[in-house]
Amino acid sequence: MYKNSVLEMAFSQFPVLKLDNQIILRELDSEKDMHGYYNLMCDPAVHQYIQETEVPTSLDDAHEKVKFWRNLFYKKISILWCIEKEGKMVGTMGFNYCNIMSGNAEIVYDLASSEWGKGIASVSMRAILDFSFHSLQLTQIEALIAIDNLRSERLLTRFNFILHKMQKMHRVIRGEYVDTKTYILSKNNYLASVI
Repeated sequence: MYKNSVLEMAFSQFPVLKLDNQIILRELDSEKDMHGYYNLMCDPAVHQYIQETEVPTSLDDAHEKVKFWRNLFYKKISILWCIEKEGKMVGTMGFNYCNIMSGNAEIVYDLASSEWGKGIASVSMRAILDFSFHSLQLTQIEALIAIDNLRSERLLTRFNFILHKMQKMHRVIRGEYVDTKTYILSKNNYLASVI
């Protein structure tokens, strides 16, 4: 019964997270964000770590992909935020899936390479983890990354994600099979690290 009420509350209205005067995590909008999403996912530095199926082939395809991610919220499957900086989309972060009933989710994120090293991924991650473990009552979050994505690995370990497993030839990126790492973060480990 309790989990049902958390589920209903979590997916009743999209949770906008204002991080500071410059950065806000908001709902994706297929009209407003299709250009930003297209540019983000086609950024060669970002593209090197994501599957080809995630990269839009046109603005129409970007429009459809944004609409797909947005609709997952209304189907109570996932939450993917647009990272907006000074009114411009610079990334996305959220969940590939979010199962409130079991307390698990898989976090995913992409940030424009022009914004790397500015702390945007860290403040966004902190806000989403806080929201996930407190408001959504999740108990564990996992992240799957390409084995050579060192920036992503540093971001995860900064928040006490621990390496759970490695898989050989697990994803196809740029037409080649690549190895992946799965990291996990329990609610207890996260809460212990922020006290």
